[in-house]
Amino acid sequence: MIRIDRNFLVYLVFIAIASIFWLLETMKEDVTMSMEYKIRIVDAPANVIFTSEIPDEVKVNFSGHGQSVIQHLIKNEEHTLEINFHEVSQAGGKILIDASTFQRAVAKKLPKGLKYLSTTPVKIEADYSTGERKRVPIIFACKVNTRESRMLSNVIFSPDSVEICAPPHLFQAITSISTEHRVFDEVDDTISCRLALDIPKGAKAFRDSVSTKICVDLFTDKTISVPIYSENTPRDKIIRPFPLQAKITFLVSSSLYNEISPADFLIVVDYNTIKPGDTRCKLILRQMPDGVSNIRISPETVEYVIEQETE
Repeated sequence: MIRIDRNFLVYLVFIAIASIFWLLETMKEDVTMSMEYKIRIVDAPANVIFTSEIPDEVKVNFSGHGQSVIQHLIKNEEHTLEINFHEVSQAGGKILIDASTFQRAVAKKLPKGLKYLSTTPVKIEADYSTGERKRVPIIFACKVNTRESRMLSNVIFSPDSVEICAPPHLFQAITSISTEHRVFDEVDDTISCRLALDIPKGAKAFRDSVSTKICVDLFTDKTISVPIYSENTPRDKIIRPFPLQAKITFLVSSSLYNEISPADFLIVVDYNTIKPGDTRCKLILRQMPDGVSNIRISPETVEYVIEQETE
């Protein structure tokens, strides 16, 4: 059985009496108090979409007779400030809820005898769109460090684009949305993950993350022989290179190794780059397939002769 010390009970009684006296005295004086009020934007056009966050609540500071303040604090009702969309400052897809707007909204809610002082925050700025939407591609912004002999071969997003809306000053400027910046180390196989999207401030995207497949493959060297062609040659001339073919060595993934052929490359000598007295000309790579890297051409230059074409 719990026994309560008599002195402790006396102490509690004195505390209660002192609190009552303090409350009675307070009710006779003017006091300053704060209260959280919810915010609701009303009468906005149906096509308006707010693209930046608006605080759910603001702190309203007010003063008044103690009794009036206490009655307002304990009143069992929702404390909400209704801000009319058409009564706030608007410019270029932005609204500004300033101190005077808050004062008008609070005046409708505070009972007689209470005086509005201020709000925290003092003002709120928010971006909005009038309904314009577009789809923009998603850009991979992560760094992938693979293990030896492996390389990043592809990144697949599902979906590969995202729908956005934004105020006019941002809408045209946004041409893509990047993923979050993340580093993947020691990767030796394909990874499936979900990446957050880095949405520009003031814009709104209709998804905040994307399913991502980071494809890593084994890469090896491959060498093929490719014929050498000429370009920009006058109609009455012919360039004959020696040799007629060059070797191309490149890195390619194991999955594409057998698909890459000489027809995927185009190597040329450009007549316009040849200077009088030159005995060799540089080989230029004009075409290559996707999925190859670290391309080397051998030889890099070739001997040539220019022949006059006979009719």
